[in-house]
Amino acid sequence: MDWDKQKPEFPEPYCNWLHDKHGKKIDGATKSNYNHVATQIKEEFEKSPFWLTFLDRFRSYQDEYSEKRGGYGLYPYGFSPVLDVKKYDNFFHKTYRKNCLHNKAYPNSPESGWILPGSWYSQVNDIVRTTVVVKYLDGLDFMLNKILDLCNELGVPEEHRRFDREVKSAGYYAIHFYIQQSFQIPDLRCK
Repeated sequence: MDWDKQKPEFPEPYCNWLHDKHGKKIDGATKSNYNHVATQIKEEFEKSPFWLTFLDRFRSYQDEYSEKRGGYGLYPYGFSPVLDVKKYDNFFHKTYRKNCLHNKAYPNSPESGWILPGSWYSQVNDIVRTTVVVKYLDGLDFMLNKILDLCNELGVPEEHRRFDREVKSAGYYAIHFYIQQSFQIPDLRCK
C-alpha cells in the first residue's frame, strides 16, 4: 500500500504501516516489552524524592486547605493518590493519534518526530500517572501551587515540568501536570 497517499486506519493497517514504512514489527512481544518497561518506570518513580515527598505532605495539604477555607476539606473522604500505568492498548492508540490521526504534516513526521517502538517511551508523557481528586474548584489551583512549590524545592528544572488546564462543558475541570524524569530503559531489540 502507498502509505504516503492516505493515513492508515487503526489498528491492523497501522501495525502494517509501522512495519512497512518504519521497519517496526508490532506483536505480542511489543506489548510484553511495554508492560515490563512501564512497570519498571512506575517502580522507580515510586522511590523518587518527588513522589515520596508528595505522599508525605499529602495530608498536610488537606489540613492547610481546610484551615484556610473554614473547615472545608480538600479531598473526598478517604482519598489517597496511587500511581497507575497506562494500559498498552491506550498507549498504542495514543501513538496512532500522534503519528497519523492528528498529524497535520502527514505523510511527513509530526513536529516532534515519529513515535516508534524503541524510542516511544520518551515521547509519550503519561505512561505512569496518578489522579488527585479535589472537592472544590479552587482546590485545583491550590494543588497546582503545592506541586509547583514542591518542584522548586526539589530542584525540578522548569523544562522538565509543565501543566495544561482542561475544561469540558459537562462540568469537567482539570489540571494535567507533567514531570519529566529520566529512566534507564532496557534494550527492546525492536525489529
